[in-house]
Amino acid sequence: MSKATMPNVLPEGTWGEGTQMRWSPEGYEDMLGTVSVTDIPERQVERAVGMAEAATPILRRLIAQALWDVESNRVEGKYFGAGKEFGPVLFTRDLALSGVLGLNRLYPQIMRTSLRVDREARFTAGWNVSSTSSLDRVEGWPVRQTGLDWDGFIRKYRTADIGRRTDDVVWIWGYADLLEKTAAGDDEWTWLYENAQRSFREFYNIFYDPSDGLYRGQACFADTMMCGYPTQDAPEDPRDHKNFWIGHVDVREDPSRWDFGRAPASLHYCVTLKAASTNCLYLIALRVMASTAARLNKPDESQRWRERADALRTAIRRELLLPTGQLAYYKDRDGMVNPRLNPLSAAFGGQAGVFEPGEESRGLSCPVHRWGVPLLEPFYEDNPHVYHNRTCWPYTDGLLMQARARLDKDPAPARQAWLDLTARACRDERGFRELTEAYTGKLIGSDHQLWTAAAFLGAAMENGLMQP
Repeated sequence: MSKATMPNVLPEGTWGEGTQMRWSPEGYEDMLGTVSVTDIPERQVERAVGMAEAATPILRRLIAQALWDVESNRVEGKYFGAGKEFGPVLFTRDLALSGVLGLNRLYPQIMRTSLRVDREARFTAGWNVSSTSSLDRVEGWPVRQTGLDWDGFIRKYRTADIGRRTDDVVWIWGYADLLEKTAAGDDEWTWLYENAQRSFREFYNIFYDPSDGLYRGQACFADTMMCGYPTQDAPEDPRDHKNFWIGHVDVREDPSRWDFGRAPASLHYCVTLKAASTNCLYLIALRVMASTAARLNKPDESQRWRERADALRTAIRRELLLPTGQLAYYKDRDGMVNPRLNPLSAAFGGQAGVFEPGEESRGLSCPVHRWGVPLLEPFYEDNPHVYHNRTCWPYTDGLLMQARARLDKDPAPARQAWLDLTARACRDERGFRELTEAYTGKLIGSDHQLWTAAAFLGAAMENGLMQP
């Protein structure tokens, strides 16, 4: 990797003429074709919402489909799963970010139980890892081998081990946003504060590196040992080659599926990064802790959390802010800065207050191409695999546009982009899909994806099309 500027590898194109969707009352049209109201099935949903006059027949149909997708992901009536293909597994980031995007307003009760069930699972799993994890290579981390294979671990704990969840801190933002949206009482804020304190004590303080003031951990939601990171000449640990996924292709039983002569980034490499997106989540969390301590009449503790937040913001700006005014993707274990742009780095940086007044426009700028915001800019062109590489994700589009709508002087363009880029993820009975191939616009991945549906519902509320 290099700090040098990298060339743009996608076809030129920004949000504007030739890339916008064209809406009519009965459908929409984009470069893949036309979607009519008859292409989206009528859905009966439990959650009643108020529709505005501006909600045309196609928008009403999409809103109903999004609500249906959300409700179809309920597991045991207690918590939300991530999407049709992911079953009952708990995904902290999917839950928290779906809440921030809109579900905290629409489904507060099940969001509450979802995040609480997730906390219980994370504390129960602790530092236990599966037999194929090489997390014990990280010096100073209190890893405990269980002897369980990957599937056995998931069955026991209903979540992945901490080596796949080093962005776990995201739950604090999700829960705090929920409490703010529901005018919760002190008992709820006390639960948040105590469980967040425990999370810092048992996990996050261990991830902290005092040498540069940043937290170690994968880029938010970019799964370790997958195509969202650079490849290596050979595996650093034989266990790494048995415990990674490429998109929805499980290569643990058939390593030849990673078939282009390079090894994926090691688990050690991925979890010892200092990712901008994840450090911005820590900054949000530290500010939540400061304000919550103040709310609970703990002024000394509030001051200590505030000082930690201020120090982290300084470290993010010093270590990860590029000369262009945008945030880098991450700083690696060798101290090299990866200057790729990532929409979550930008979005979370904006929400966390990383940028000074007047810097927000540049800090939040990411290229918007015909199918959305590239998850990485530029992509890893030497890696042909598609998932966290060569793709756009509607939910990350939503998070970026949500931040722009909050911080731009004129929020209207961001609000419209938020609606358009998430709406086009639903074209038929499969509902809101997981992600988009950046070069073709083809929708791929799971059907009825929770955070894609949440992103569209958030856009519908932001644009005044519905009321919760």
